[in-house]
Amino acid sequence: MLCPFFFAIGVKEAPLMPNFFSAFTNDVFRPLATLLIPGAIGVSTWFIALIWQFPAMNDLVKRNHADSGFVLLLATIFAGMVLEDFGARWEVRLDRWADARTDNEHTKNWRRYLRWLT
Repeated sequence: MLCPFFFAIGVKEAPLMPNFFSAFTNDVFRPLATLLIPGAIGVSTWFIALIWQFPAMNDLVKRNHADSGFVLLLATIFAGMVLEDFGARWEVRLDRWADARTDNEHTKNWRRYLRWLT
């Protein structure tokens, strides 16, 4: 059932509701999960500790909300990129270790699995 206002402006059928879950596609969710969330966890504790420790920084943040937020966003993205790089290097190290223990059977199984996915 349509609202009478829609008839007044010439709309003959109800407008479609936007898909709320389209915001959680891989294009949005992957960078959020791999960069922003780990970076925010890493930066937030240090940021709070710095604000508690240095009253001058606390005053600076209070006076410059937008600038502080922008700097925190940049620090979060940077920390997320560093943490993701560290995680990727650690994963490569673990893969090499597994290959050394299994006589390259680990990589063979991984490639077989990737062929199965496609």
